[in-house]
Amino acid sequence: MKKIKLATVGRSALRRDIIESPNFIAGKKGDKEAAKNIVDENWKDFKTEQLQNHITEDAVFLTMPSTSKRNVIPLQFASKLSENLGRPFFNGDELFNTLHCISSKDIPRDKRVFNNREYSSVDESKTLSCLKNKDIIIIDDILTTGSSARNFKEFLDKRNFNVTHVVGLMGERRLELDSKTKKKLSDSLNEKNIGIDISKIDYITRTEAGGLIRIINSLRGVNGIEKFTRELQGIQRGGIAPGIRGAEVADRDSSAERKNFSNERPGQRVSINSGVPVRDEIKTQKEQKHERER
Repeated sequence: MKKIKLATVGRSALRRDIIESPNFIAGKKGDKEAAKNIVDENWKDFKTEQLQNHITEDAVFLTMPSTSKRNVIPLQFASKLSENLGRPFFNGDELFNTLHCISSKDIPRDKRVFNNREYSSVDESKTLSCLKNKDIIIIDDILTTGSSARNFKEFLDKRNFNVTHVVGLMGERRLELDSKTKKKLSDSLNEKNIGIDISKIDYITRTEAGGLIRIINSLRGVNGIEKFTRELQGIQRGGIAPGIRGAEVADRDSSAERKNFSNERPGQRVSINSGVPVRDEIKTQKEQKHERER
């Protein structure tokens, strides 16, 4: 499964003044004219020239399916690119159902890695007629962590569709987990004695890994570390590696806990021990060791 290293984005910064603008909000709710204005304001001609390097004679644009089915910004974006580059585009909302019911914007950024985006074909024969033997370029409005684009690409890859590139109107362009960030993640895991095989989670994006590093570095106490270890085990690929308490931790099902991530409202501080009672008497391993030695 080939990874997308770099996306092409109109703006690399996520600007709040754009995301909270009347046109952007209206485009998210289905206003095509407002969506067109947002695209025109944030996508420049030189970006189209950059994207030209990824266009083949079999290239097609495919918009990211939206949870609400109302967001038309990617659709207007794909329409613009189609007109400028002479390749067809397809509406992802018409070809695919979103099986997840919670939008990414309603999940705290650093916890999106634990909430897979899931899809199914509306009509398999139609999907095949549109996308078979094509070089698919995924189009989205915002690439915050890249998790949605990664999930959608993985879904398409498993069905033997060929995804060659990702384009966003704004957001993170570095998608693949680079060696420097991977080492930081590995070091953070080792510092907390979290026995996770890094090779089984290196499919995540660079920004997703950065979120995990922030969470790991803020972990305090045995309970928090154990809970987070179970959460990481739940996203491993190719089996479960032993955690800090071996089989007892590995055998626990963390799916219910991961579902609870979506209960947090946007903008809330990330709570590492969400759902776990916090007790003042919980002591860290270092504190317990110090008491025993006294």
